[in-house]
Amino acid sequence: MENPDDDDFPILKSYFTYTFSKLWRNHQISIGVDGRYSVFNTGLVNKNYQYIYALFEKYVGDRPWRFEMFCIPGIRQGGRILGENFRVLPKPACYFSDISDISYIIAADKSPDEQLPDLQPDHYFIDHPDRLPMHFLVDGCRKNQQIVNRIKQDISEYTPEQVRTHWDEIGEMIGADIDVYDDLESSFRNAVRKAVMRVSWNYRTAIPVYFPTNDKMSILLPLSFSNDSSAEVALVVERNPISQKYSAPTILHLPIAYANARLVCKPESDWLNQRVFENDKGKESVEENA
Repeated sequence: MENPDDDDFPILKSYFTYTFSKLWRNHQISIGVDGRYSVFNTGLVNKNYQYIYALFEKYVGDRPWRFEMFCIPGIRQGGRILGENFRVLPKPACYFSDISDISYIIAADKSPDEQLPDLQPDHYFIDHPDRLPMHFLVDGCRKNQQIVNRIKQDISEYTPEQVRTHWDEIGEMIGADIDVYDDLESSFRNAVRKAVMRVSWNYRTAIPVYFPTNDKMSILLPLSFSNDSSAEVALVVERNPISQKYSAPTILHLPIAYANARLVCKPESDWLNQRVFENDKGKESVEENA
């Protein structure tokens, strides 16, 4: 069997990269008693829910450490090395300390409609229209046929740079047409309202997510612009610890939202799970909150 390429497992690659980054930031990489080995807790477990550790050995070459193996305490050679070289094994990465970090709090004395997050429509429609479903854009831009034609344009043969330019121009056209902008904002707000009402019915709808660059927790809410209520886009929501108010700085494709959420835990959700990759290939890498 050939060794797999990094690109064969994009979610796993992202998970290890950003988990290590978080652990390094929190000083949770342990060095063995004689300095020969180092180890970190991957946060992953085996079928018996025992933590899996990544073990490294001191290296003399151009890298300070060389990956040795994944191991579990008390099992085989790796387990023996852990027991003989580490007095205490490191804990997994911790991403939150309060329930408000991972839940969308609905106040009992207010209706869901009164608790919508502050939206950033310029960011959604002008900066990143490519993250929105095609049918939502076409319907929202129906008063301007020129924009609709640009949205429907075949870009399958475009280079990445041409694709970026294409969507930048569509964003500029949307921003210049106040009627189109208002229609999009109204439809988008209705989708957010449904998402908040869904959270009020089932708190597990809100999914915690960690963004490595900002080193902070956010929450994902499902946005549906169709009648069947299937999530099409993830809305990133943040809670201001001072004002206690929520804001929604950006939206993400579902595969990218899943990749970020997977850093905290494996999402067990009816709207965000590994099935999102079946219909949306090529967006599996982690995207930052931008």
